[in-house]
Amino acid sequence: MNITYERYTDQWGGKIALNKIPFNLKDEMKQHMNDESYCFGWNGAKGLWWITDRADVIEKALNFLAEHDITVEGLEFDETLVEVSTNVTVAFSPPDKLSLKWDFQPNWKDINASMKSASAGNARWNNNSRAWTIPVATGMAVATAVRPHFAPLADAIEANEEVQASHNEVVQRVELSRAVETDIELPDVEPFTLMRPYQRVAPIMYATGERNRILIADEMGLGKSLQALGCVELAEHERVLIVCPAVVKHNWANEIEKWIGTHHRHEFASTFIIKGRTGAIDAMARFHIINYENLQYRAEHLMDIGYDCIIFDEVHRIKNPDTKTTKASLKIAKGVDGIIALSGTPITNRPYEFFTTLNMMLPATFDNKFMFAMKYCNARKVSIGYGKEAWDYSGASNITESADSSITPLNHILHDFMLRRSMDDPRIAGEMPDLVETIVSFDLDDKGVQSYKQVHNSWMEDWVNQQQQFGSTDAGWTLNMMSSLRHHAGRLKVDAAVKWATTYLENNDKPLVVFAHHRDVVERIAEAIDHHYDEGMNVRVITGETPHDERQIIIEEFQAGGSEFLICSTNAMREGVNLDCANTALFVEREWVPAWEQQAAARVRRMTQEESTCHKVVLSANDTIDVLFDQVVADKADLVDRIIDGSSSKESGDVANELLAKLKEGRGSLI
Repeated sequence: MNITYERYTDQWGGKIALNKIPFNLKDEMKQHMNDESYCFGWNGAKGLWWITDRADVIEKALNFLAEHDITVEGLEFDETLVEVSTNVTVAFSPPDKLSLKWDFQPNWKDINASMKSASAGNARWNNNSRAWTIPVATGMAVATAVRPHFAPLADAIEANEEVQASHNEVVQRVELSRAVETDIELPDVEPFTLMRPYQRVAPIMYATGERNRILIADEMGLGKSLQALGCVELAEHERVLIVCPAVVKHNWANEIEKWIGTHHRHEFASTFIIKGRTGAIDAMARFHIINYENLQYRAEHLMDIGYDCIIFDEVHRIKNPDTKTTKASLKIAKGVDGIIALSGTPITNRPYEFFTTLNMMLPATFDNKFMFAMKYCNARKVSIGYGKEAWDYSGASNITESADSSITPLNHILHDFMLRRSMDDPRIAGEMPDLVETIVSFDLDDKGVQSYKQVHNSWMEDWVNQQQQFGSTDAGWTLNMMSSLRHHAGRLKVDAAVKWATTYLENNDKPLVVFAHHRDVVERIAEAIDHHYDEGMNVRVITGETPHDERQIIIEEFQAGGSEFLICSTNAMREGVNLDCANTALFVEREWVPAWEQQAAARVRRMTQEESTCHKVVLSANDTIDVLFDQVVADKADLVDRIIDGSSSKESGDVANELLAKLKEGRGSLI
């Protein structure tokens, strides 16, 4: 059987109409032709089936028809008959997208693939408008990628004013992301005149491009609250919500009074601390302060008030996307003009914990949790038993380098909105005390060794039973075992901790801060120190059970020199408080999360510290789980450094400079 054909062109390019295809073959041919792309369809106006006028499609169609004894006499691909238009339309789609539309191109697959890759998977096809959208921030990278395949599209993107402006703003923000000073002038009024040179960078970076987004990730002790208030003042925000840990709510009120006070342009610049889950809120106050725990209960009321800026202090508190607190935070942040996130440790363990912060800061770019996990968390399916699998997002990938050159490394993305300076940075180190970290190893006495072995052997017997009965042990059981061994080791280290602490006080005129994970360990240390001194010693204790008002009194007393020892639960006192009356912190129990120890040690290592050197001392019992902890904590800290700083050796400036060079040459994007 022989059929005829007719060439024609529509808005999507060249087509070939095939006359009299047998009706009983249409479904089979449709399935055969459209397995990879839409290249076979029905033209209602002509009453004919069509195929795309492209060499591979023609060959595929002819092969199928030949299998059914059908020929199309004279049909072959002739590129001289295919009209290729170069019409391109590039339009800005507020607030941060580009709409791209162009006539059909024979190499459309290459164009689409390069565009998707350069936009890091953020290119979207809109079937209604028949156009692609990409983030403006990826414009230059997309233009570079598509140029070999379709130069008119690349030219149109590069000529777009929003793309040019966005690219210049990205370059400026990257330059500022590690800066410790800037030549850009700030108003000659407080609080700007009270800032150190490196602190003046934050307001400039925040306002660049009027994007009003910044993550101030300076290491603890560099004055992030002052920098945040500087951002608020430069942007002239009228109504500000501060979300923070409960223990630092009053501290934020004090910071506002200290740095802004009466030096403002607002008739109403008071501060109101929101307490409890219900109750009235002073709508006339410029600053509202609420703790994370109450946010979910107040979210609707806060949204009704309306804020043009929200400060999230210790933003890593919302790392879990499934908690009610995180959901409430993202809900109230949506649509707010200014977002200021603060954390010396925005990533505590792994990249997946960073998604909620990225989603809040740049929702148009980071809108897909699974895609983020695939790119940066080495997402993979793992067996969970009983023949079932689940996705594991606990890994890390494409952190400082792209595995296949198509994905922008995570660390590079951060430079566009994260300001990060280390206290060890030689450019500002002269203003900060040095930190000396020491692990003090010791042997348990015979009684302690036997006690530890008894608990350890009990768990090992249980492990053998688990292996024999189930063939494996689940992660929950393993965590319980290690937590139990850590807790028991902590109890056995109380005497050594007291000996070290009392010896320290005999040789120093500074008070001492002691951290432990478990409350009973904290209380045993405090009781033993009290018992050690016949005349009594002022030993104060803060745990998670200590009421917030009482904590504030104890902290103020310690800072005033009224206590020789402050024994703390690490989790209760690792954030937001200043203990610079001391310059040494003793850690009796280690934490799974290295960032928690860094935060706790930073309570004494502050910009306001009078001593030139601070000390972090870790008490480690030989032949116990402490030895494992020392290595695990070091390995986790190295991963976090690579994500945030770009290297494990603090060579972050090299990464930033290399990235900046690529951006200035138009060869890079941060998305």
